[in-house]
Amino acid sequence: MTQGNEPKITIKKNDQGEVFYHVYDPLTRNKDLFTSEQDVRVWLEKRYG
Repeated sequence: MTQGNEPKITIKKNDQGEVFYHVYDPLTRNKDLFTSEQDVRVWLEKRYG
């Protein structure tokens, strides 16, 4: 469960089994879509760095 200003990350798979990471940042109200966990980690490092 996210709190206040923490980003929300939802992991989903499509019909072909590909994984997608949907990220929502409540501070900026931006939504992003990533295809790898590494890309999500880079995004988080930039946000908190």
